[in-house]
Order: sequence, then structure tokens, then C-alpha cells
Amino acid sequence: MGLSDTETGAKADVRQAKSESELEDELGEVNMDELGNKVWLVKVPAFLAEKWKQTHEDGVQLGKMRIYERPDSSGSNISVLVNDTAENKDIPKEYRMQVSNERVRNMFIFSESRDPRAIVKPTSVEANKAVPMAITGTVHHECT
Repeated sequence: MGLSDTETGAKADVRQAKSESELEDELGEVNMDELGNKVWLVKVPAFLAEKWKQTHEDGVQLGKMRIYERPDSSGSNISVLVNDTAENKDIPKEYRMQVSNERVRNMFIFSESRDPRAIVKPTSVEANKAVPMAITGTVHHECT
């Protein structure tokens, strides 16, 4: 004797699996026009990333990356400089970085045309809509 949906906790609205070609048709193509853009992957401290997440305006410059001709005593010649603003008054303004991977392979930066602040549940209709996607660069250096 089998278990009912209620007993197993399974949902009654189980969807049928789609074939790979059906999924490809729904997702569309990835725009690769900017594949040649060279980008740096910079891992900032967690508290700084959290602070930056609180910025809800588009196009705001959060800081700058500076590469010096000569390294400091630790061997670092790269810094992330945080803008000196009221929001950043309680944090350091400079973070020294080390190149952790000079020969990055097969790492790309993707973008999609969906509001990043929108909360989309995996089971919602929105989650299954095709979103225009693009590769906006190829990672050439990784810093921590």
C-alpha cells in the first residue's frame, strides 16, 4: 500500500519535467558582446560587502581600486579605496589586496535584466520567466 501525498509531504501541483531543448528555448541566448572586457575579481571583507549592499541607488561609486608602482612591505601594490562619505565614517578607507590568482581561467561575470532587490521564490511564475542575460567580462585577476 502506497503513501498518500499528504503522508509524504509531496505537493499536489507537481510539474512535469521539461526536456533540455524546451528549457533552452525558454531561457534564450546569452549576449556575449562584452566577453573581451577584462575584469578583476576582488573579494572585500564581509562587513564592507554588507555595507555596500545597503546602497540602493544605481550608478553610485563605492570606491576605487589603485595599483601602485611599488609594493609595500607585505608585497602588496593594490588597494581598494573606499569613498570618504558620511556613510563610511566608521570604517577604514583603504584595504590592501594581494593577487591570489594571476592566471584565472574560465571565470566570467554575468548580468541579468532583473531587479536585484526583487524577491523571487523558486516556485513562483517569475522564477520561470526568461531573463535577458549577458556576459559582461572575463576575470583576468583575482584579489583578496
